[in-house]
Amino acid sequence: MEICRWSNKPKADQFMDWCWDIVEKYRNGELIADNSTIIKAITSLAETLATLSNTVSAMQQDISEVKQSQKSKSIAGTKYPSTWYKRMKPKYELLMDYFDCSRKELYSSIYKELEDTYGIDLNQIWEDYCYDNRLCKDECYPMDAIEHNQRLREATTLLIDTALITHGLQTEEEIKNFKRKTLFDAPIKRKEVLAQ
Repeated sequence: MEICRWSNKPKADQFMDWCWDIVEKYRNGELIADNSTIIKAITSLAETLATLSNTVSAMQQDISEVKQSQKSKSIAGTKYPSTWYKRMKPKYELLMDYFDCSRKELYSSIYKELEDTYGIDLNQIWEDYCYDNRLCKDECYPMDAIEHNQRLREATTLLIDTALITHGLQTEEEIKNFKRKTLFDAPIKRKEVLAQ
């Protein structure tokens, strides 16, 4: 404004006159009544900030849920075989050898037998298991859902045990007294051998 004042040009004089008119209106209180524009701008800015704050809060909640989901998936991905699975694995292997089939073929037959024998919808049970554990169907197997449900575990065990007896792979006594092999099942060594 000072540069304009000292330039001595007609436009500069017009600008300075305009500036002084504004200053006079402020001095006389004429511009105070025009605060509605400022109030509208401040209100709009406050509403925008509130919307932005809500959006950021929602994004933080989403991020928290994604982190929890990833944590759940990580835990599910590193799960160890259950005791039930460890007991069933040798039985599965006996049936796979007997029928000369893959584990996938055996499991497929188990699923069909469970559905036909007990009238269950295994696919729905699997989907519910995935939903409850925040997993996609490609992140777990129907056998995980069976293993998680005690009644289905018992039904599967009965199905496998019956098949083993029917095909002469194990006796009822062997199934009843089933025990996995451990170091403690090794033959007893004589004391003389140990002394040497």
